[in-house]
Amino acid sequence: MANTKNEEKFKDSKRRLLLLIFLLVISVMMLGTVTYAWFTSNRVVTVDDLQVNVTAVNGLQISADAENWKTRIDKDDLIANRGENFNQLPSILSNVSSAGEFGNDGHLKVFYGDIQECEGDDCYTLTTSPASTTSACYDKNFAGNPADSDDDKCKDNVYLMAFNVYLKLDGEFAGAVDLRLTQNAGVSSIGKRDMGIQNTARIAFVEEGFVDKDTYLDGDGEKTGPELIKSKMNTTAGNAIIWEPNYNVHTAAGTANALKYGIEPDGTNRYTYKGVKAVTSEVPLYQTDNAEYGDYFATPSRLIYTASSGEEKSTTIRLNVGVTKLRVYFWVEGQDVDTQNDAAGTDMQLNLEFSIPE
Repeated sequence: MANTKNEEKFKDSKRRLLLLIFLLVISVMMLGTVTYAWFTSNRVVTVDDLQVNVTAVNGLQISADAENWKTRIDKDDLIANRGENFNQLPSILSNVSSAGEFGNDGHLKVFYGDIQECEGDDCYTLTTSPASTTSACYDKNFAGNPADSDDDKCKDNVYLMAFNVYLKLDGEFAGAVDLRLTQNAGVSSIGKRDMGIQNTARIAFVEEGFVDKDTYLDGDGEKTGPELIKSKMNTTAGNAIIWEPNYNVHTAAGTANALKYGIEPDGTNRYTYKGVKAVTSEVPLYQTDNAEYGDYFATPSRLIYTASSGEEKSTTIRLNVGVTKLRVYFWVEGQDVDTQNDAAGTDMQLNLEFSIPE
């Protein structure tokens, strides 16, 4: 009888051990293949009272219209010149996502996500659409009609910021110089409520074109220098340079959500992420990186990031003597772990400060 009981206990222990091993293997497989969609609980994240300041130091000058040069411009300057530059400057942002890729029209591919519950426990699907189709104003030159730029619908009914700035480099340089972000550049929370929304921000830089110093001063016979540089539109730019500020700071909710998905930070406390790069239709929340779903997400290939304390960083853009046109995009990244509903309705400020080596 004792032997029979011992045999039963042994068989029961063996079954439980096999079950634990099976569950461990399944867990490891899931951790190795999961592609996460933070849109799940983030359908209503918005940001109010967006403030933007752009500064140039160390001999650089900056302009919102390629004609009047300063060392600092702000949102009012961008608004004043938004018709001709097609600057999109909403006061509210909603979470979107981008892997930094471009379409044939030279505009950044940005996607708006919609999460729907499906059958089963904790079951959701992600459907995305181009952000450009959700509003007539999204970075499509106001449907090609500059006259629409003053329409009220283009002030708030959009998802992200997009604007042009012009950088002028004078002096004598043997070649191209490195355009850098200074320690003062960053995204911060403003107002009384700090819910970590600044940690979800992404800023993309696109080199639209360049006019050398002599051409800018003299023109080409048909257009003046300012007209030439303003007309630049790079449709072969490749992938955008995406800047992730505050990479090392996370909310408690963001950290908990990352753990839920089996995502761990690297040695610098940064969470890697995959931006949306194509329209999706009912992709399961816990989808795997297989051929069916893997084509919808990608890690940005030209990514730079800075800590919350501020640090100088190369943009990887090279400037020559003359005028360079940059298009800047500013959005809340829906695939960031800190994009949580609790952060909705909070405010933040974007400070861009560019420099070149002294």
